[in-house]
Amino acid sequence: EQITRALEAFEDGWNRGDLAGACAGFAEDADFISVTGRWWRGRPEIVQHLESHRTTTLRITSVSIRFLTSDVAVLHLTWQLRAGAGPTRRGILTMTTRCRKGRWIFDAAQNTELSVP
Repeated sequence: EQITRALEAFEDGWNRGDLAGACAGFAEDADFISVTGRWWRGRPEIVQHLESHRTTTLRITSVSIRFLTSDVAVLHLTWQLRAGAGPTRRGILTMTTRCRKGRWIFDAAQNTELSVP
């Protein structure tokens, strides 16, 4: 439930155009591999690069949570991203998260865009 709330906060911040708020759930030293294979290191760099998506709408369409230990989990999310009247993009985001001081934090993410058939 706490992990789900963290994901909802990410989606909500994104859709309000508040990428810094959306990424508040990432660890300060988190790693993020973009859909284009770029490696962003640290929350400030993640926010900086995601800012280009400020006017898009993100929809998390499914979530799978696999607990590796009681305080470490791997997440697989499917997502849709819409920008104006353009085509809807789709992908899968894999994240590792751990519980720190009672709060689930995203430590690493790898994003894959699904190609259109």
